[in-house]
Amino acid sequence: MDTVDGQAVASLSHLVELLSGRAGESHRLLLEDSECEIVLRHEDVDRRSQEILDRYRIPADRSPNLLAMKSWPALDATADVTTAKTSEEPVATRTSAASQ
Repeated sequence: MDTVDGQAVASLSHLVELLSGRAGESHRLLLEDSECEIVLRHEDVDRRSQEILDRYRIPADRSPNLLAMKSWPALDATADVTTAKTSEEPVATRTSAASQ
């Protein structure tokens, strides 16, 4: 990963920090040595993250040391997930165990 929203990425923890900022509707990621730009819309990331973790049996969206960082709410396998039916794709609503 080279840049997030035009800012150079120094480390994995710096990447988490950059992605924590929620200014605008999306993040623009530029891959190192590539002309490819990835656009992550916040709405889509929020809606699909837990579904992806569950599908591939990934216990959390980051390692314990990155979970300890003050950043956007982490998703993990202990979260309660409910699915609401819509005319489009399912939307996952997450409730952390700490908020119950």
